[in-house]
Amino acid sequence: MKDGDNDGKNIGAGIIAPVLALILLFVPSAPGRAQDREMGISQALRIALRDNPGVAAAAWGEAAAKSQLGEARSLFLPQITASAGYTLYQEPMTVTPIHRVGSFPPFDDRIYDAGIQLALPVASGRLLAGIGAARGGLAEAAAAAHRVRLDTMVKTTGIYMAALELADRTSLLSAHIGALEERIRELTSLTEEGRAAEADLALALASLETARADEADLRQGRRELSIGLGALLGQDGPVRPKIPGLDRAPLDPGPRSPADPTPPSPGASAPPSPGASAPPSPGASTPPSPGAAPSTGPTGRNETADPRDTTEGPAVRMARARMESAEYGEKAVRRSLWPDLTVFAGKSWRAGSDRDFSGEWAAGLSLRIPLLDYPRRAASISAAEAGSAAARSRYQEARIAEASGAEALAARMEGLHSREEILGRAVDAKASSVAAFRERYAEGRLPLSELLTGEAELLQLRIRQRSALYQRTSTFFEYHALRGSLSEPLILSVLEE
Repeated sequence: MKDGDNDGKNIGAGIIAPVLALILLFVPSAPGRAQDREMGISQALRIALRDNPGVAAAAWGEAAAKSQLGEARSLFLPQITASAGYTLYQEPMTVTPIHRVGSFPPFDDRIYDAGIQLALPVASGRLLAGIGAARGGLAEAAAAAHRVRLDTMVKTTGIYMAALELADRTSLLSAHIGALEERIRELTSLTEEGRAAEADLALALASLETARADEADLRQGRRELSIGLGALLGQDGPVRPKIPGLDRAPLDPGPRSPADPTPPSPGASAPPSPGASAPPSPGASTPPSPGAAPSTGPTGRNETADPRDTTEGPAVRMARARMESAEYGEKAVRRSLWPDLTVFAGKSWRAGSDRDFSGEWAAGLSLRIPLLDYPRRAASISAAEAGSAAARSRYQEARIAEASGAEALAARMEGLHSREEILGRAVDAKASSVAAFRERYAEGRLPLSELLTGEAELLQLRIRQRSALYQRTSTFFEYHALRGSLSEPLILSVLEE
């Protein structure tokens, strides 16, 4: 979202485009239409995490990876195999083994056979490698599912943040339009009495129509948000986001420790948005330090106490899963050189044309060792080692990118907080100036054009001030999504129904 400098040109377009570009690009449109219905953010988050096609696909992928791990482990369980067959030979063959020396078994060219065998793998590098590869696949699938869930929460929250900002701008614009309509009524009467110029009336009408055009853009923006929310939730039609309140307590910096002589930063002077709660409580604090892995509570406060905390964001978690998968792959290639030892036991039955079956049992050990394909396996080991090294480098890259990205987001939050305070002071000063303009205009000592310009500038300043607050809130959610600590309780502690 851009700053409010160009808000007068298109007051609603800057809010809608970034949100819908992410949602409508990846979420297929649902067939059919239904009457628009309103939905609060808590219900929307629950439905999105349950019915969103992307979330469902990721969950099924994780379930498939769990099943594959179970399949790999089951190969070490006893395996029982039953068989049966019939063979027609060109020449007669012995039907059964020799039971006594000097006594030959019967011969027949038609032989029936059946058997049952139990095999138990005792040691197998190949099977152990399969279990490791399945574990790596499960870690990767779980990381992917976690990332999709976070992305879905971010998109859903983004829609409600955009709806909140649109409602706030609509409120400001409606008040501005009401003032213009009142002024036009006064000017119309004065013009009919010959005490006001028609040019002033035309100027006021032009300002009113411009404001109404901006109001139409906002209405269209709300409609687009409803369509986007319905698609994100996997619904069969648009869903209107219910405008939430905004609690700034988790956003604003809290008091410093008694040992720190620096006083706490004052709260921003921006007035609360429609439905917002009371001013921030003294106990509120900023999100975790970007230089450390945070452990956040439901209100986003930094509760990291254990230096061994290894909380990772979705990108780092995915890179770590891929690194582990590559390491498992390397182990799989190395273990392919290990011998396979299997214990087996079974019983078989054979009969000739008379179908008089005779049974025999057998038991033993099976040992398999690869001998002549070492060069190929050595090349595979070298390739797997290179793949593992590349995955470790990408993991370190992801950790650095996450730390620097979190630091940049924390710095952006501080900058937006300062911007909000500065714009608040500017709004107060401009409001005083416009009040003086109105008095001078009423006394006939100021042209209407200067008053309308001053009121338009005050409106833009208020929009920019509120925009800084909403940008700071969105950055707060982005920070926790990057760190992997974004959750429904955290979102609902800021956006209240």
